[in-house]
Amino acid sequence: MIKKILKFIFVLIFVVSFSGWTNPAHSATPGQALVVGGGGSGAGSNPGAGGGAGGVIYHSSFTWAAQAYVMTIGAGGPGKLSGAGDGNTGNDSSIDSTIIGKGGGGGAYVEIPSRDGLAGGSGGGAASIAGGSAKTGGTADAGTTGGGTGSANAGGNAGLPAAGNTTGGGGGAGAAGENVTANNDGGNGGIGIADADVGNLLSIASAPDTSHTAGGGGGGANPSGLEGTGGDGGGGNGGGAGVSGVAGVANTGGGSGGGDASGNGGSGLIIIAFTTTEFTGSSTGTGGGADYETGTSGSLTWFRFDTTQTLTLTA
Repeated sequence: MIKKILKFIFVLIFVVSFSGWTNPAHSATPGQALVVGGGGSGAGSNPGAGGGAGGVIYHSSFTWAAQAYVMTIGAGGPGKLSGAGDGNTGNDSSIDSTIIGKGGGGGAYVEIPSRDGLAGGSGGGAASIAGGSAKTGGTADAGTTGGGTGSANAGGNAGLPAAGNTTGGGGGAGAAGENVTANNDGGNGGIGIADADVGNLLSIASAPDTSHTAGGGGGGANPSGLEGTGGDGGGGNGGGAGVSGVAGVANTGGGSGGGDASGNGGSGLIIIAFTTTEFTGSSTGTGGGADYETGTSGSLTWFRFDTTQTLTLTA
């Protein structure tokens, strides 16, 4: 178990302060950084499309300077009440303005003449109804990479049904939301980013989703047919008649499922890691419980931020 009072022995060259607690870190050598934006929420209508996942940015060799950094964790898009319309776009997560993972797009709700999904990190799913028109899932923009790699995908399209309605799945960091064409069908959310694609930081730092993925899209809803499932990486399942879409998992950036109403999108996440041999000396600090986690794995010392914190590197 990781203790709230942490004692490490590292190479002391710089100091890292996280809102009231101190641990040593070395900014002379590049480290890894993973930033995940907050997920979008699914639409609150009967039915509604799934919310898109937050954009994922991974930097395998991020150079830290002797300065203060604000580690901002983006909130997920607020859920929608029954009949309240399109889902809400999630908020950005960032390391200052250098690396920014954009919030996921909200899912569209069903009405004539049908609606496109909202743009975001990954896009929200589209929604169509008989008598309307086919619609397109929201477009994707992972964010500002700062020299790293961005991962995000579009929301699922909604084909024009002969009767009833269709709702696309929210886009995920690993795949687009599912396109749907069949009557009364809700698309599956796109899967999130694989652990191996982000330096295994999700498993190393014990990120919340047990599949060791992040940025899964929310499933589309349908009141009288098939509801879509949320994508691995915190995406919520779509709802049905009188059933709300499931919220995205906190600190995964997962989109919530569409439904009669919808839950919140999952909040974002930041993980950083340094090579343990770059540190020496000793330090003891206390901190904010669930606001951060830290530990070692193999050759790495890692820090995981679940809420906004300030990191200061000083010579």
